[in-house]
Amino acid sequence: MDGDEKIMSGILFAFISLLVVFAVRPFRVLPGFSEGERTGEIYKFSYKGMINKSYEGEMYLGGFTHTDRGIVMDKFYFSIPKDKEDESKEIIEGIRECARERMLCTIEYSQSLARNPWTEDTHTL
Repeated sequence: MDGDEKIMSGILFAFISLLVVFAVRPFRVLPGFSEGERTGEIYKFSYKGMINKSYEGEMYLGGFTHTDRGIVMDKFYFSIPKDKEDESKEIIEGIRECARERMLCTIEYSQSLARNPWTEDTHTL
């Protein structure tokens, strides 16, 4: 194998590796990173996306954190992917009601190490 063939085979290997990674990620083959509950006030909940839409929300947990940008609210970001919408209709309506009524809301979540960038904004479902 001469130098050009080695370079081409390296490029082909890298390309195939990227294809495999992007083909597997949407199926969430990677295990969950953490699971739990968060309680707070939903202050942002929307259905967004240009091609693949998902429900995206922000929850104010109470309290503030001091960062290099100043003092910021403690927030929790979450997503409900499109493939989970049908089984989550009651949850979606409950979240909407909590947001409208400014009630405390508890969300059970599962956080993964990877996310599908085409269908959700956060790593948390």
